[in-house]
Amino acid sequence: YDLYYEDLFFRNRLELKVLPILEIKTVFDIFAYFGKENFALGSGGTNIITRDVYAVFKPTNNFSIDIGLKPFSFPGGFILARDATGFEGNYGMLKGRIKANFGLIKAFDDANDSLGAQSDQADYKDDTIYFLGSDLNITQELTSEIYFVHEDDSFVSDSDNRKSSLYWLGMDSKYVSGNLLINLALIYNWGKFYLGDESNDRFSATGVSAGLLSFEGGYKFDSFQISLLAEGATGDPNNINYGGSFQAIKPSRGYSYIIVDNRGGIALRGSSQSNWFGLFS
Repeated sequence: YDLYYEDLFFRNRLELKVLPILEIKTVFDIFAYFGKENFALGSGGTNIITRDVYAVFKPTNNFSIDIGLKPFSFPGGFILARDATGFEGNYGMLKGRIKANFGLIKAFDDANDSLGAQSDQADYKDDTIYFLGSDLNITQELTSEIYFVHEDDSFVSDSDNRKSSLYWLGMDSKYVSGNLLINLALIYNWGKFYLGDESNDRFSATGVSAGLLSFEGGYKFDSFQISLLAEGATGDPNNINYGGSFQAIKPSRGYSYIIVDNRGGIALRGSSQSNWFGLFS
């Protein structure tokens, strides 16, 4: 058994303004294990992983469309916080007090990970995600985001016998006054998922009806903030296929016994690969 440590990691961001209304943005990583693979003595080449490549089309100051491989994230990272291929539109109204957003994500997911970089041949899962939302700047102190998400996961492989048609309706509100911070998030999740065998086209349907609640109250000092955070969701933490368990797509939210991690994997513990569910936080 061999264990290798990454000796070089370099994240690059490039932005190219092609036209006054068109910009190309890229994010790519260069990484290597010195003495191994392409960085061994006598070997050439570089290990490069492209994270994001997308175009930003902005015909007016109030309207923009992003299209390509780009980051997508819904509030709190409870449902989705991951790079994906798709498009997202944003339209601002009433001098920026209201911003509508909409988009589509076409996911072909679950590449094998034997090299530690998800660079093997993918085990394709045809997964389409639609979303619609609005940012509301209600007052100078109070902002709120309301959003609707639909996932249609229609492909079943040998390693995944599950497909689904799921919906989420969420609200995330933040109140900031002076040094005081209050954040409240509510999400209702419903729909169906199907378990079975694609070869004989036999699937059993399970109805989903679940919810999630998150509350944070904090006070900010000059150089640090202290907060009380309470979060929970309905369901059985030992059974992802229970219809009362809150479902997710690819969340960044993950939990250990004492640490709450919503840093997308760049934190004390890695980003969660499993669904966020169960009344245990």
